[in-house]
Amino acid sequence: MSSMLEIRPDAGGAYLLVLRSGDCEFAAGALGRVFLPAGLYAYAGNALGPGGTQARLARHLRTSKRLHWHIDY
Repeated sequence: MSSMLEIRPDAGGAYLLVLRSGDCEFAAGALGRVFLPAGLYAYAGNALGPGGTQARLARHLRTSKRLHWHIDY
């Protein structure tokens, strides 16, 4: 057994997206219109499904996708 930490991008786990934004107003599903002032924002999620964190982060980066979570908006 190795004492080294092995990181596998296809493994499930938790992640944190840190986003910097200017003033922004947008429609966010059932929340309706939302205004976010300029600043740093963090979104915590989990990636327990197929493909693990690599697949979930790739989905967040896609521009063409079904809008499902509030972060998608």
